Amino acid sequence: MTCPLFRWLQRKEVHEIKIRFNTLAREGDPLKWRILVDGQEFLASHITTSVPTVTTRDQLSPELLKYHISCRGALRWEGTKAHVF
Repeated sequence: MTCPLFRWLQRKEVHEIKIRFNTLAREGDPLKWRILVDGQEFLASHITTSVPTVTTRDQLSPELLKYHISCRGALRWEGTKAHVF
């Protein structure tokens, strides 16, 4: 991907990453996962991690509570696939 934001994400070494299922995805939609990288949200078809992960309960706003798989790591994109390492 050539978007400046994606180039920045891949250049920075360590990110705060939160992963959750995309409940708005419809049947057949390949982008089943939301991935929040330093607070910026992206959609992914697949996510692999090779870093320790924990489950977290995060209050995103006063009315919005979400559950994530969270970690810190570097990120590499291959099309719509995200690799956290």
